[in-house]
Amino acid sequence: MKNLGEIIDQVRSGEKPDYEELRYAICAMDALMTFDRMALMKLSVAESEGKKPVLIYSAQWQFE
Repeated sequence: MKNLGEIIDQVRSGEKPDYEELRYAICAMDALMTFDRMALMKLSVAESEGKKPVLIYSAQWQFE
């Protein structure tokens, strides 16, 4: 089975991955979106509470 990056590259180049690879890609992207959402929520809550941008409350830390 291809990894997520390979599947995305295949789709972008006009190729057609098989059904199972597309299912895998959707599940992987959903999980990645969850991590993004959690990180943004932590930054938003910290900012609204006036916390200093340290560790998990830092955009730079989240990025890395």
